[in-house]
Amino acid sequence: MANIGIGASQLFGGSSGRLSGMTAGQIPVAATPTTVTSSIGTTGTGDVVLSTSPDITTPTFVGTITGGFNVTASPMAVFTGLSLPRTADLSNGWILDYQDEFAYANLVHGAVTTVTPTPTSGVTSSLFLNDSSYLDWATGAVWPIQITVDVSGSVISNSGNGTFAVGITFRSSATVNYSPTNIEIEFWDVTSGVWNVVYNQAVAPIPDAGQWISPALIAPPDDGYNISKVRVTLSGTNNPDSDIRIQRLMLYHATATWDPWHLSTAGGNVLGNINVVGGEYQVNGAALILHGVTGSIGGSPLLIGTAATGTVSITGASAAVAAGKCICVTPNTFPGAGFSWHSAYISASDTVTVQVFANVAGTPTASTYNVTIV
Repeated sequence: MANIGIGASQLFGGSSGRLSGMTAGQIPVAATPTTVTSSIGTTGTGDVVLSTSPDITTPTFVGTITGGFNVTASPMAVFTGLSLPRTADLSNGWILDYQDEFAYANLVHGAVTTVTPTPTSGVTSSLFLNDSSYLDWATGAVWPIQITVDVSGSVISNSGNGTFAVGITFRSSATVNYSPTNIEIEFWDVTSGVWNVVYNQAVAPIPDAGQWISPALIAPPDDGYNISKVRVTLSGTNNPDSDIRIQRLMLYHATATWDPWHLSTAGGNVLGNINVVGGEYQVNGAALILHGVTGSIGGSPLLIGTAATGTVSITGASAAVAAGKCICVTPNTFPGAGFSWHSAYISASDTVTVQVFANVAGTPTASTYNVTIV
């Protein structure tokens, strides 16, 4: 069973739901705020109609659900503590966890969102939908674009984690010229009555139909690290030669751990580039790339055919790890013509020795050397 529990995820649906797998002709059972009980058969296509006013909490279904679960989108209802089989067919509804706070606030608490300048097409709610809709500004100079999300009617709780990250996804039809060159993020401080700038930096061009995620941002300490308003300003110095299209605006708890590719345990393919920021490439906990820098090597005369040596300590370096891999060596200062530095080997556990050979008699310029095992 896949549990969708209180405080972790919520299932949003409409005023009626369908649980296929009941005995044909099963009499619908009205819901109560605490428990829904119905005998559910293992065959047939009968329905259970769930009356979700008021909202259902901790519903219980007696029996086995062998079919799907279907809820309509309007009016919205909230189910908590509901368990569904992993094979259930879930449609026309949302499963939202704590990660995207904006989407939850927009659906449940009626967040007030303002956008300037007014988009050429699209509706504001598109910013919080998990679909292909977007806001569009037609070709021309529109910078800056400012989006303000006001959740002061029901603040976003820190939930024991006062750091947040803002994510933006874009859609476009042409070149990267539509991309902002600077992004500013502000959190409203209720106690002080001012906007606090928590991020304001130039950004590299965002690829066509690409995405951008901020670093961890600290919510206002004066407000108990809760969020009441967020303002995002996208600026540019260029005149876009294509439409500007913003698809999603998201707010995450920055330290939430999750699988960004949602790969199954049976494996899968990652379509596109993989960027590792502030970390290292690993497989089963073992680093794929090992790196270190030697001390200074050279600076003393060498006879032809002799070598100057130096070492570097690299945790994890061993003959077994290096087997079938390249130990790449590059100098940080050119040692001079007539000297080669391509000899390196594992001389001891966690130690790599680098040799700089004299092809002619002379003195190699002293230099440190970069060592990478890949």
